[in-house]
Amino acid sequence: MKKVILVAAVGVLALASCKKDRTCSCMVTVESTLGNASFTQDTIFVDMKKSEAEDKCTSLDVSYSSGGESVTSVCELK
Repeated sequence: MKKVILVAAVGVLALASCKKDRTCSCMVTVESTLGNASFTQDTIFVDMKKSEAEDKCTSLDVSYSSGGESVTSVCELK
């Protein structure tokens, strides 16, 4: 019985760190003197561990401002 539990525990841990496709969703907001706009942009990271995908996804957070325009992107892993 203990062997079955041990094998099941190892299997669960192996699946938790498996590589698979991950989706990063970014809400992009553009503000300018001509008006404001926002949209969602999804990025798919192929064959990646969750921790790696989270790091890449948060690296897509951007805030930029120039000449009366600003662009902000806030991203999260789905």
